[in-house]
Amino acid sequence: MTKARLLLLFTVPRTSVMPSRATELAGQGIQFRWTTNDANILGHLHDLIVQTLREVSLTELRSIAHMGRQLVLLGSPFIPEDAPLPDSLKEISTYIKSVI
Repeated sequence: MTKARLLLLFTVPRTSVMPSRATELAGQGIQFRWTTNDANILGHLHDLIVQTLREVSLTELRSIAHMGRQLVLLGSPFIPEDAPLPDSLKEISTYIKSVI
C-alpha cells in the first residue's frame, strides 16, 4: 500500500508491505519512506516494490533493507550498483528516505 498523507496535515510518502496472513503481521512488515511526494513517481515506486516481491520474498526484502540501512550509515548508497539484486530494487534506492 502506498500513501502520501498522514492525518491530513503532514505529508509522509511511504509504501508499506505486509504479509498476507494476519497471524504473521506482528513485526513482519516493512515500510519504505520516500524522498518525493510526486504522485507519478510514487506510483512507479509502488510498482517497483510489487515487481521486487515477485523476485524475492518479504523476509528477503526485510534482510536487504536491514543491510541497506547499515550501508547508508557507512556512507554508501542504500543499494550499490554492483549488488546482485533485482534491478527494481536498485531503481528505488535513490528515492529511499528511510526504511522501518
